[in-house]
Amino acid sequence: MANNIWLSRLTLESGGKAGVCSLDVDRSRVKKEVKEYKEDVFPLENDILFEKIDMSDYQEINYSILIKELYEGRLRQGWGWKFEGLSTDLSKNEEDWTINFIKLHFRLFDKDVKCNRACGRYKVLHQMKDMVKGDVIFIPRIPDYGSFSVAKVKTGYSFDSNEKWMSFCHIIDVDNIRSYKYEDHFEGKTFNPYRRAVNKIGTTHMNYPVLDEFLKEHYY
Repeated sequence: MANNIWLSRLTLESGGKAGVCSLDVDRSRVKKEVKEYKEDVFPLENDILFEKIDMSDYQEINYSILIKELYEGRLRQGWGWKFEGLSTDLSKNEEDWTINFIKLHFRLFDKDVKCNRACGRYKVLHQMKDMVKGDVIFIPRIPDYGSFSVAKVKTGYSFDSNEKWMSFCHIIDVDNIRSYKYEDHFEGKTFNPYRRAVNKIGTTHMNYPVLDEFLKEHYY
């Protein structure tokens, strides 16, 4: 029996709802550090274009790559960047993570991100650190839209130090990876309530019995 049941969504999209900055986050410090970073990295007199960042030395990211990584035992998650000494490694505290997230968004994508949106990402992703050996993770629409995969947590969270990976550096090491067709087991909408990148499926949730029964009959 698994300690916990999770659902992790592999997506190349950057959507998601904003969260709320916790009391542990000094928003004035966040604004000050980001402002100074922007002024230091991109002085107004310099004509530096974001699209000129050379991506040729970095790992290309697409669904095929992420699926291959999964089947090799590495379940990757987005919003995991590292570049020029900045990173969104979840070993950082929430305030430092938030500052790095906002700086990286500006540096890589020329976008301004508010503190509450960055904090929302942190709260979703930080759940990865609660995954422990023996937990089970459902991965919808992998390897294709008519299928889902299930994997068991082998070891806890890590952040990829390989310099070739700029993004999707959040990793959970997994094994016992299997794929199933929705049509053989349950409707795909069973996963619909779990819209975030990382979701813990609690025992009191209405869809827990369906998923728990599936695991007992087809996975454990």
